[in-house]
Amino acid sequence: MPKRIMLSVAALVAASAVVPAPASAAAPDPYRREGLRGSQLRGPVVRGTPPVVKPGRKMAGPRAGGGGVRVTVDVLDRNGAKPPTQNAGYVAFSPLTGGEGFYADLADGHAEGTLPAGDYAVWTYVTTPENTTQTTAVVYRANQRIGDDTAITLDARETRPLRVAVAGRPGARVLDGQAGLSRRVGGKEIGLGGLPMKDGYVSPVPAGMDVRVLAEGLLTENGAEFGSPYQYNLAWRQKIAPGPVTLSARDEDLAVVRTAHQSEGPPACAGGHSGVKWPGAGGGTSFFSGLGPAPAVRTEYYTTGYTWDSTTMLTPSSCTFGFDDTEIWTRDRRFDKPGPVPDTWPAAPIGPRGALILWGGHEGGEPGVIIYGHSTATATSGIAPFPGTTGTTVLRDSHGKVVYTSDQPGVARGWKAPPPGDYTLTVDEQRAAPFTRLATRQHNVWKVHVTDTERIDLPTITTATPLDGDSAAPAGEQQRLTLTVEGAPKATSPALRASFDDGATWQAVKVAREEGKWVATLTNPANGFVSLRTTAAGVDQTVIRAYAIR
Repeated sequence: MPKRIMLSVAALVAASAVVPAPASAAAPDPYRREGLRGSQLRGPVVRGTPPVVKPGRKMAGPRAGGGGVRVTVDVLDRNGAKPPTQNAGYVAFSPLTGGEGFYADLADGHAEGTLPAGDYAVWTYVTTPENTTQTTAVVYRANQRIGDDTAITLDARETRPLRVAVAGRPGARVLDGQAGLSRRVGGKEIGLGGLPMKDGYVSPVPAGMDVRVLAEGLLTENGAEFGSPYQYNLAWRQKIAPGPVTLSARDEDLAVVRTAHQSEGPPACAGGHSGVKWPGAGGGTSFFSGLGPAPAVRTEYYTTGYTWDSTTMLTPSSCTFGFDDTEIWTRDRRFDKPGPVPDTWPAAPIGPRGALILWGGHEGGEPGVIIYGHSTATATSGIAPFPGTTGTTVLRDSHGKVVYTSDQPGVARGWKAPPPGDYTLTVDEQRAAPFTRLATRQHNVWKVHVTDTERIDLPTITTATPLDGDSAAPAGEQQRLTLTVEGAPKATSPALRASFDDGATWQAVKVAREEGKWVATLTNPANGFVSLRTTAAGVDQTVIRAYAIR
């Protein structure tokens, strides 16, 4: 099992149970939204910073004193063979009375040592090469008495497939997912381990035992990574029946979201991640599925009552999804009741959002200037570097003298607080990514008043407008835009200007308040592009080629 998933499984189970994590678990990614960094963005990714799950105390050696009970553990894989150490690394012991557990390293499926007498849940992970795949099994004894010298055999041949099914949709199969198991004893959750849903096996639940599952899964047509016309984003938190573990769902219990994924004009490939924000987990895993050519429309089903952390991505038509050639947008989605929901992942207009300054940066390696510069009205981008972009971030004092400069648009690291006073922060960006014809230039300016505070939040303005799948609007027709000012007093009124010649000339567009929103209407030109300049108290934003004309 990859270390990223192993860490996430431990965090998933930890949301409801005391579970030792493997001693070799990978450290969480220190980035916030940059948790998707990597050479390729396909596959599962760890979001945020999962809680530190203590591995427990290491079981004492076989000759240790102190009155412990001698324990011997032997593990067999699903072929009945002793697994090599890399396929079964450790065995965990969780006291049924609660409290800190123990673990022992396995050497070719064997471990021995001493433990305090008592009742334990005992479990291990075992991977087994089988035909063209590799299965992962969590083998457990939900109630193991350790009194006199105790020999335990954990035999993966006793495990059964973790079954996931959607009623009435036999072609829906697991693309990715994970499950954590725990036993409830006296109001406490005692961990029994976790496993991936795909090619996952688990010991059957004993009769009379209160075993619970905390799980999430991504299902597509025949488990395809690309091109499925539907996607099931499913979550379970429930007691499970004795016998093999089965997780099920029905369409009528789910939110049915008809989602239009927009492109930015040129040929492109779309895909994204989705994962539950489990309460108390502090992080989690998102799972990838690809749509293929963009724009695309897909029916996406969601378990209701959970907040889903979702991303959508655009990459060249070759579907590389490499870090250097992919744009990423993130948003939360929550559905509190089943039924149909129309939705759009807008690709334009883009602009800054969530802008702030942290003088000197802060723990975790985050930069001092953070501006999510390619955000939309409903989704937040990452931070620079972006594919195909160059630019600068410059801080000037009230006399126009340069105080600091960065060679990235909207990102600067290590800037120390200058003397109190008034300053100007300017971000300039040029963009020429292969999958876009939009936002070829941005010029954003903020007025910054420096005092003795470490953090300064900067206002931003987002713009929403109806566009087709290629982020274009009809020529000569009326175009309605909704402007939202964030990080400024609610009474702040934005101003809007539009350009039809890439910023050579500008014309004012009236902005009015309607039903609690700032709205404006302009007449689209006969061809080309529309550029937008929006201003409000303390901020002046310009995006050249905000959307196209068809």
